[in-house]
Amino acid sequence: MNMKNSLKFGKPIATRSARVHSRTRGRSRKNAKAERVADLAAEAMSFLRRGREANVEAGRRFNKIKSILGHGHWKAYFRKTFASWGITQRTAQNYMAMARKADAELKKENLSFSKAATDPHAQAMQRVNEKAKTEVAKAAAQSPTPKRESVRRDGIYNLPLFLTGGEQDATDELRKSPNWPSGEKKIVSLLNDLCAERGGK
Repeated sequence: MNMKNSLKFGKPIATRSARVHSRTRGRSRKNAKAERVADLAAEAMSFLRRGREANVEAGRRFNKIKSILGHGHWKAYFRKTFASWGITQRTAQNYMAMARKADAELKKENLSFSKAATDPHAQAMQRVNEKAKTEVAKAAAQSPTPKRESVRRDGIYNLPLFLTGGEQDATDELRKSPNWPSGEKKIVSLLNDLCAERGGK
């Protein structure tokens, strides 16, 4: 197909040099990616020779490598590159978690040390917030706190009764006998009747 026909049908003209350049560009991206991963791996290995702080740094490099390689490629790359160093996948995951935690704490610290806004609108908002907090605190202090009624749970109740030795022995025998469940019901029934008769609840 000559150039005239190519333009006539609206097809792009791809010269040999353009095709070569396109393939080279794709390779250069892959090479740049591979070089970046290799650099990060070398940095991670250097950190592994040192202590905890270095392990956090190694974890940061592992996190970056994992994000560059993408889903499904990290474990195979890790085994190929770091297994000879005696580092297990689980250890690397721990380092990565340590790095994420350290980064989150650092971010929190940076936020807490940030300067307060100084523009008039922000200062007005701060004053309104402080006023609202003060009003809420005053209202909470003035309003009576409703008392919760204590709720008793079902269970064993030690009734302070004066019993003679014989009465205590008879009660102990009743509790040990197979008739205790019916005896217990009878005692509770008598207590309920007594409470109703004498003004208890």
